[in-house]
Amino acid sequence: MKPLDWRFLTPGEAAGLLDAEAARWLWALHWDTRVSHKRIESARRAGTLPGLVVRDEHGAVRGWTFFLIHDGVLQIGAFVADSIDATATLLDAVMRAPDAAPVSAAMLFAFSPAPDLVFQLAQRGFIVERYRYLEAGLPPLGPRMAQ
Repeated sequence: MKPLDWRFLTPGEAAGLLDAEAARWLWALHWDTRVSHKRIESARRAGTLPGLVVRDEHGAVRGWTFFLIHDGVLQIGAFVADSIDATATLLDAVMRAPDAAPVSAAMLFAFSPAPDLVFQLAQRGFIVERYRYLEAGLPPLGPRMAQ
């Protein structure tokens, strides 16, 4: 696995990754993240939002993330990987990224499908807390009353 700056993704590759992640969030959480992803893609293209991808030996993207520094804290904004190797490679690459050098702390808040992410984070000194999201169906609305 080879980590690379995500600015070198083609627009089609970036759109595919962001669209797949938006679809996953919409299906699993009923959250529509497409507007946020448009802003993320705009910042990626402009080079103002650091991020990384990991590619396998065939050049296929196996994971990606973006991050920023806010008040001296590395904030990892997304983390997608499809194997344990991709998870470890991507996490190591983020922690070694030149943009992340001056930080005093790091945090990750993500709804991530990355295999072994909790273990990999703990191995690197992160404290992991899980958040459970609940959903409740609402009864159907009756006919609207005329006013």
